[in-house]
Amino acid sequence: MVVMATLAGAGQGAGHLQLHSAALDWLGRCKKYLSQKNVIEKMNASVMHGKHVTILECTCHIVSYLADVTNALSQSNSQGTCHLSVDGEERAIEVDSDWVEELAVEEEDSQAEDSDEDSLCNKLCTFTITQKEFMNQHWYHCHTCK
Repeated sequence: MVVMATLAGAGQGAGHLQLHSAALDWLGRCKKYLSQKNVIEKMNASVMHGKHVTILECTCHIVSYLADVTNALSQSNSQGTCHLSVDGEERAIEVDSDWVEELAVEEEDSQAEDSDEDSLCNKLCTFTITQKEFMNQHWYHCHTCK
């Protein structure tokens, strides 16, 4: 699948349209095969050899490719609006910019807290379970560390 995705991305990347369409078709075929009663019984019995194992691996690669495409499309959208085509009708989805800004502020706060904890990680403490390493415990902070 990696080779196919690389080939699809050559030039202007127009091959991804065909590969995406084919991947959706293959995913449907994999679902149809894996939904058969005898295949489900083999998987429930943890049978680790046979066609169902190969189809399951292929399904994982297909889903991974589709996830990569979806992720790339969402990252390429830098204006906060995504256009989806549903049954030929194009719809716009607005991103709540306030929520994104709040998330960025929370990440900055958590990074500051992490740096405080990181500075304590290299210290030794006499009041720990192991008697060898400093442990950062939410209910106790040792002040006798060297």
